[in-house]
Amino acid sequence: MQLVYDIYMVIYVEYVIVDNLIIDYLILNLTNFFLKSNTSKFNMIMSSIMATAITLFTPLMPYIINLLLKPLLSLLMILICFKYKNFKTFCLELLTFYFCTFLMIGTCLGICEMLGIKYLINNGLDYEYNFPIGFILLICTITFVCSKNIIANLFSKHKYDKFLYDLILVNGNKKIKVLAFLDTGNKLQIDGKAISILGYKTFYKLYPNLKITDILLHKEMPLKNSKYIYINGIGKSEKVLIFEIDKIIFKEKQIENPVLGLSLNRFEKNTNSDLIISNNLIGDNYELCKD
Repeated sequence: MQLVYDIYMVIYVEYVIVDNLIIDYLILNLTNFFLKSNTSKFNMIMSSIMATAITLFTPLMPYIINLLLKPLLSLLMILICFKYKNFKTFCLELLTFYFCTFLMIGTCLGICEMLGIKYLINNGLDYEYNFPIGFILLICTITFVCSKNIIANLFSKHKYDKFLYDLILVNGNKKIKVLAFLDTGNKLQIDGKAISILGYKTFYKLYPNLKITDILLHKEMPLKNSKYIYINGIGKSEKVLIFEIDKIIFKEKQIENPVLGLSLNRFEKNTNSDLIISNNLIGDNYELCKD
């Protein structure tokens, strides 16, 4: 279906509806993600439908009315999608919505410039003959997915920051500073001593001459009080090499002959740490010790 508004401009209604509806929904969804709001998909869809319906008539309107309508339209979209709670929350929702909108528009225009794609801005973005149909929609979808993944990744990296502590592992003449994750659910013990779990990267710094193949084959290792035990709860059940080092230094506290267990489950990425400890190791008042 075509709408001809003058001899220079032809708008394909189907493309306007599909592009605007989906793009508006993506912007609202991304806004909702940033705000961590609990708004429903139904509200986002209804807000997108309303905005798309009004957009169909914007080319018919004078420039000044169109200019005033767009900010009013964004206000209405926020009210429909998130409902009015209070003025402060409303302003935050509106600013986040504008940020997500500019993120989408800026990415689209930047890619168009990079690829040499011509576009015409006249009461909105009108496609010229050589503009690929659905290209803007594709860019917005990619921007939406990338933005959500980047933010989610950043959030996950800092999610456990309040449970991270600086410790020093001391063994012989080696002192290694590590970042330890306090797992309050870690109850691993042997002979009444807490077991702290470390990854292979940290283990290699302590013992660079020991071969990982020997560990995988569960060979006897030249470590203090070393042995292999089965441990559950660090990703999956595994046979873990445990051993003792000379000491762990935590602030002014020194733990003599602590027990460490070597895990090959790569927990470091999930916890952003080198070592998993329990409050049994550093004391029940660990929260008071936190910087």
